[in-house]
Amino acid sequence: MEARVQISLFQILQIIFWLLSLVGIVIAWRTFRQNARIRRAEWLRSLFEKFYETDHYRQIRSIMDNGRIESEVAGNEQLDDKLVDYLNFFEFIASLWKLKQLSLQEVLLLFDYWLGLIKGSNYLDAYLKKYGFENLALLLTRI
Repeated sequence: MEARVQISLFQILQIIFWLLSLVGIVIAWRTFRQNARIRRAEWLRSLFEKFYETDHYRQIRSIMDNGRIESEVAGNEQLDDKLVDYLNFFEFIASLWKLKQLSLQEVLLLFDYWLGLIKGSNYLDAYLKKYGFENLALLLTRI
């Protein structure tokens, strides 16, 4: 006895439709992921440029790099304002990390050195606590 399977033209077309739909879904997903990675890289580049390539944080970066933060900032209102801007930038970065918009790896790839300088300063540790930089303080416990 021979069993015969009969497939109608409609069924063949339906199978082809579903296979093409599946291929389309896979292609759309890959395109979405690739575009998301590109947008994320552009976003990370903009954070990099904002911190490293503009003059906005340059003076505080120089003071931090030379280990003179307390002696330079204490009693200098203009530098204190610049330090607040600098720390607010890192509070923003820490907030993005806390919201899982940035991974710890991404944060460290871009800002490990500078976060290490903040973490290593007793003056800045007290400053963070005094002025409520909670997200930054939390981030510093993870590095």
